[in-house]
Amino acid sequence: MLEEVSSQARPLWQLALGPWFSAWAIRHRWQLDYNLSVRARSLRWGVIAACYSAALTPGANFAMFRVCAGFTALGFLCWPNFAYHVAKLCENWPTTSGTVGSSEERSTRRWTIRYDFEFNGERYGGTSNVRPIAGVAVKDAYPDGASVVVRFDPLNPGNSVVVKRSASRMSR
Repeated sequence: MLEEVSSQARPLWQLALGPWFSAWAIRHRWQLDYNLSVRARSLRWGVIAACYSAALTPGANFAMFRVCAGFTALGFLCWPNFAYHVAKLCENWPTTSGTVGSSEERSTRRWTIRYDFEFNGERYGGTSNVRPIAGVAVKDAYPDGASVVVRFDPLNPGNSVVVKRSASRMSR
């Protein structure tokens, strides 16, 4: 049985090398990859190993499972950003103080806030949609220059979101 699995593993990895190298070349050329944390890298390689192992599980009853596992492993191998997004669901991003650049009411159910913040000596910014506050105008709740709490990804600070108004503005 070990020889059967070993003989299947070799062609499986050989088949994966072509798509992996092609995807790597595209990702590398256009710098599409996010920086992966240690947790995301571990998750990526763990999923790849587990899914390729599952794809090699013998038995006709598991044919569809094996195909899905193989494609999942190939997906995580060729596109590491999958691991970034899955790990992002489990990680707590730090918060910092940001400053409102502008705010506008898009609809009765959505306000758009443009903001910036500083991290490691560099300025970052973004746009975030927030829920309106009943009976309050957007310019009163989020005036230009107001302080807001921003949650950001320390590996990719361009990924950020306004969490809430700062406590000093809430009391007014």
